[in-house]
Amino acid sequence: MFYLLYIHDVPFFLTTEISLIAALILGIFTNLNAGDKSLGIASNIGVTSNYLWRGMTQTANEGAVQGGIDFDFAGVYAGTWMSDLGSQNDSRSEVDFYGGYSNEVGFLSYDLGYINYTYSGTKELNFEEAYLSLGFGFVENLDLGLSYYLGLADAENYVAAN
Repeated sequence: MFYLLYIHDVPFFLTTEISLIAALILGIFTNLNAGDKSLGIASNIGVTSNYLWRGMTQTANEGAVQGGIDFDFAGVYAGTWMSDLGSQNDSRSEVDFYGGYSNEVGFLSYDLGYINYTYSGTKELNFEEAYLSLGFGFVENLDLGLSYYLGLADAENYVAAN
């Protein structure tokens, strides 16, 4: 079964599995028990000599200026991040929008969310991912993690371990 949604006037199809993930996220959002009722706000800015993403340069080995802002409340977070992509790229900038829920239970941490990657001037490069990350802190000062990024529409899936 497929469901058609429109985000930023761009249609994409969701499979039953993605719909279940979306339902889980909505369930988490509506059943939060906010022990800490304060809103967290964080921002970042940086300059890098080469913007690398998943092992590939995004700036044709040129520098980049990057920055973002994040909001969180009781494990629910949303934010945006941007980077210029250098003069050798058809897209001059990347702007990412994301949101999700993260928490820790004992030695296990988890993060479930969504990312929308947008590129100026080249809409065919835009894509979206849903993700699940698990972290394991068995030993002090040693954390192991596994992340699965589920590409939506035509985007590819990706797995990362750290």
